[in-house]
Amino acid sequence: MKRAEALKERTRRKSRKADEMISGGSGLKRKVPKAGSLKRKPPEPGKTGRLPRGSGGHARGDWAQVLGGFPRGLGRAAQVAIRDVMRVKKAERLVIVTNPEYDVLTISAALADVAMGLGADTSVIVQPRRTSLDLASDAVIQALRSGPDVMVSMSSAKLGKDRFGLEKPYMYRGQKGKWTHIFNALMGVGKSRAFWSPAVTLESFMRTVPVDYTLMRRRARKLKVALDRADRVHVTSPGGTDIELGVSGRKGFLDDGSFSKPGSGGNLPAGETYISPALYDAEGVLVFEGSLAVADGGDAFVPRKPVTGELHKGRAVGVSGG
Repeated sequence: MKRAEALKERTRRKSRKADEMISGGSGLKRKVPKAGSLKRKPPEPGKTGRLPRGSGGHARGDWAQVLGGFPRGLGRAAQVAIRDVMRVKKAERLVIVTNPEYDVLTISAALADVAMGLGADTSVIVQPRRTSLDLASDAVIQALRSGPDVMVSMSSAKLGKDRFGLEKPYMYRGQKGKWTHIFNALMGVGKSRAFWSPAVTLESFMRTVPVDYTLMRRRARKLKVALDRADRVHVTSPGGTDIELGVSGRKGFLDDGSFSKPGSGGNLPAGETYISPALYDAEGVLVFEGSLAVADGGDAFVPRKPVTGELHKGRAVGVSGG
């Protein structure tokens, strides 16, 4: 009985103390905000990037906690990818497609962390690993068909084919062309911008994404001009490659990380100037010392010995090594 009375007395004291705090001890009651009327502003881009809990967004750091922390340097690479390369803005819709493998899932989590900190409406979809011959999960395709502003394919192999687009290619009124994958269709009509990082590793992403893009783009443009003006390209390497390719009338392309406008996109890590050679106009030897893809869409591999291919008039006339 005494314990019950003591508990009631403590409750009354707490209530009186709360009343005094509201009135400021002066007898004049202050205006107390109604429940739910306290609102915090989301952070400005370039600040801490942390959305307060209860603000309608997600607090940054949740992804890192779930995965046991991010490797040193990944946060910087993710910031460069989301803020500098893609220039994601508040309220934009971002869809990231990834796989349950550690490297790509961790990178995806870091990208989502930065995007949510900027106030972007961010979704991460995890599907089983896909090769170039597999179909993407229907959920992935449906998420992309919603037309997000930004798309990211952070896959340990490939995004996977679009079964809906294969059955009925995407066509848009007032737009030329047709596409068998919604990812390409949205870029083709200038609806979405994107980047993709097939088979990327944590080490390569952290090392090659935070680079000087101004310098890269300047060098890439110079190489493109040289390729556009060339009739032939002579390629040699210390490993033994010695080949000439005809490129007359062909145009070079850039993959320099300029992915901030609708319809733009490319590989990340970026840094590539490339050209398609003329048909039946290649002479010489190609030596493959690194990874090789296989015809059935399986895992790439590194041969025990370099593979040498001999070409004549654009056709392979001999292959050895491996």
